[in-house]
Amino acid sequence: MKHLLWGIGLLAALLALCLGASARLSAGSRQTEALLMRSAEAARMDEREQARDWAERAKRCWDAHTPLIDAVSSHEETDEITRGLTELTVYAEAGRKTEFLALCARLTAQTAHLRQMERARWYNILAAEPWLRRFLCSDALYTGGGFL
Repeated sequence: MKHLLWGIGLLAALLALCLGASARLSAGSRQTEALLMRSAEAARMDEREQARDWAERAKRCWDAHTPLIDAVSSHEETDEITRGLTELTVYAEAGRKTEFLALCARLTAQTAHLRQMERARWYNILAAEPWLRRFLCSDALYTGGGFL
């Protein structure tokens, strides 16, 4: 009985850790998205300095959350967003409005996608675990055309 309680406690602690990390990732990407939207809005209104300031704030916000986000997600997505945020400030300083707005839209979509991808949903769990997907879709669970 003692081992069962330890196991349940460990499972609960790991679940709480995963849900907490997911919530922090969601909050960080949501804040970055909001700053990117403000930056794009400032650029649309031809307020170049404001757009650059909002872009720099978005980069600082993303950089502050990157260690946690890297701990729970793939580095490829976070590295691409980090590079994009760096490019965004360059576009703002150079006054390249079209490229700035396009990159803002792409970064907003990427941060939203990252948040969706890391949510604790059954379809994300199955998509992330190829061995589980292979097992569930294999003939190991089927006998004579019927499901066990």
